[in-house]
Order: sequence, then structure tokens, then C-alpha cells
Amino acid sequence: IIAASHPTQSGENLNNTPSLRKIITTDFAAFVAFLFVFAQWGIYIVLMLAQKIKTEDLTLPALFAIMTIAGAGVLAWRVRLIKTVFDDQIELPATLNNVFFYRDRGRLTYIYTYQAQKFIGSNAVMKNKQTEKVQIGQPVVVLVDQNHPNRAFMRDLYIKQ
Repeated sequence: IIAASHPTQSGENLNNTPSLRKIITTDFAAFVAFLFVFAQWGIYIVLMLAQKIKTEDLTLPALFAIMTIAGAGVLAWRVRLIKTVFDDQIELPATLNNVFFYRDRGRLTYIYTYQAQKFIGSNAVMKNKQTEKVQIGQPVVVLVDQNHPNRAFMRDLYIKQ
């Protein structure tokens, strides 16, 4: 990963578009929201096929519909948030200072400087091939939200490589 020596502004790097697949498989909140949208319907279908629930009882489908709407809202918010920060394209060098995983999820923490102020940022992530490769002390590139400079995302986790 090559870290920029100074912030870059919009339009300088057009390959920084985060893919939806990468957002869902990397970002913990997006992954959980995705599960809320789809997983319970799989469970419902299995329960129906196994004849463990009565199809005329609408309690479970109503609950799942509410969970689907909530999950879709959180997923849309998270995808929009990440894509907005990437669209602004304020890239900064950062250094990973903590890598923590517990089972299938973790947190990557990094230090960066924006407008002469030092920030400690972190991303809650899913454990995958890419997130498992990072190491403490590793230089990375983060994209920073210009309106909330304490919010940043590690660029290379969210773009196709």
C-alpha cells in the first residue's frame, strides 16, 4: 500500500470507487445490515419447508419485514456514507497502530494528520483475506470525511485491487 504524502482532492484518482461487494464483505455494520435484509428470509423459507411454522400465521413475516426495512435502511446509510467519503477523495497517509480480531470481526486502528491535527481513526471490519494481511506499523492510505475529519476509511479495503 502506498501512502500519499499530502491530501489529494476530488478527481485526481478515479479508481477509488468502493464496490458494494467490498463494502458488505469488509465493513462490519454493512455486513450485519445485509444479514438483516436477507438471512431471516432464508430461515423463514427453511422453517416453512420443514413445516415448523403455520403459513397463515403472519407474526413472523411481519417481524421479518420490519427487520428487513431496518436492515435496508442501515445498509443504505452505510453504503452512502462510505461512498460519500470516497467521492470527496481526501486521501491521507496513515499508520496502523492496532489490529484486533475476535472470531470473524475486528477493528483496525490508525493514526493520521489532517489540517495539522492528529486523529486516531478506526474501522470495524469483517475478518477476510485482505483485513487479515494488515499489520501494526504498516503505512496505509485513508480517505477522510472533510466535514467530520475524525471519520475515515482505509482506502484499499473498499476498492477492487
